[in-house]
Amino acid sequence: MKPAPILSPEQIRFAEELPARLARIEEFLRDQHAASKEVRRIIRPPGLLSLSAAARRLGRSKATLRRLIDEGAVRAVPWPGRRAKDAIPLQEVERVEREGVSRPVSPEPKKSPRRARGTGRSERAAAVAAILAIEEN
Repeated sequence: MKPAPILSPEQIRFAEELPARLARIEEFLRDQHAASKEVRRIIRPPGLLSLSAAARRLGRSKATLRRLIDEGAVRAVPWPGRRAKDAIPLQEVERVEREGVSRPVSPEPKKSPRRARGTGRSERAAAVAAILAIEEN
């Protein structure tokens, strides 16, 4: 069975219209000195949620959602921004709400270096006392 496409026809049409939308944004920014909600409204693709919005809606942290994306449990669409970002299709968020997903595999915990046996505080104090005794003689 072939998996359903990630992008809907409406989202594909939006991507095709993106250059014209970007030109409108440039014009708006020339006229205005700061970006506003209007800019976000113009560039927000239909049916895609930001990583933050999807995490809020699913009741998960962004870090957990990012790990689920990396593991392939949640599908995402790369979306350009100031930093590399992912956008989550609304259909995918609804699927996860319906079906749920398992917890992401936690990364291997970092092993902290253990102290060698016999290096406790009292043994170190005894070693220092022995060295001082030797130096006094």
